[in-house]
Amino acid sequence: MQIRGDCWFLAQIIYLPAHNNTHNSCWLCRASRVHPGLLWHDFSRSAGWRKTLRTHRSWEHELRSRGSMIPLIFQLVIGLTLSCVAIDVLHILDLGVSAHVWGNLFWLIIKRRRGGTQESRAKTLSSAIETWHRDRNLSSGLRGPLTAQRLRNEKSKYPKLKAKGASVRSLVPCDLDMARANDLGEHEIVVIQLLDEFYSIINDQDLFLEDWAVTRISEITCMFCSIFTDLSRSAHDNNGRSWKSTPKLYYSC
Repeated sequence: MQIRGDCWFLAQIIYLPAHNNTHNSCWLCRASRVHPGLLWHDFSRSAGWRKTLRTHRSWEHELRSRGSMIPLIFQLVIGLTLSCVAIDVLHILDLGVSAHVWGNLFWLIIKRRRGGTQESRAKTLSSAIETWHRDRNLSSGLRGPLTAQRLRNEKSKYPKLKAKGASVRSLVPCDLDMARANDLGEHEIVVIQLLDEFYSIINDQDLFLEDWAVTRISEITCMFCSIFTDLSRSAHDNNGRSWKSTPKLYYSC
């Protein structure tokens, strides 16, 4: 039994802490955007938020202690607990993290190539992606030409590929080859390798994951988040020009 969906939807419907909540941005623990010992972007094994994981009972006690009402759905549906609430892969990866990774990957390739405009370089990359799929008798996940506008519009601060969730997922094998062919850094390639492995596991597993798969997914997500955070921080420090990473966070996992 699950309530599964998008994070913002869950926050609105069940009144759980949302990702943009300053003091507590997760309903499963006390992770915070401002408290030094509970920062959500600390993915090391010693991260402070790991000691604050909630159980359904502790969550109910927490609500009662501050005079808040337990959401009605948990009172009416017998057996429904906090652990039944989950963000689905479509929203957390396909339309979220993965779309950002592909956006950064394609934007890096476009920026590093010489000659022509950004749009002409995007067109060349789009043709390369189409050729990669055609040579393997596959349908390209791009669903239309790749343009600079699809990666970074005037309103957006960060690159993100505009595409359907299924399209984003279908690009995983191609993007790994594109990263290697364009001599991206070790950490950029590792991020894509980890995504590829994650998708492979969930595609091969049944409804209930085997124990080894649960363990490996935990390892993958810890490494991925550490590297991604480090790349993001470095890009910000370099005024968004490029991902330039160091291995400190990666090896802490």
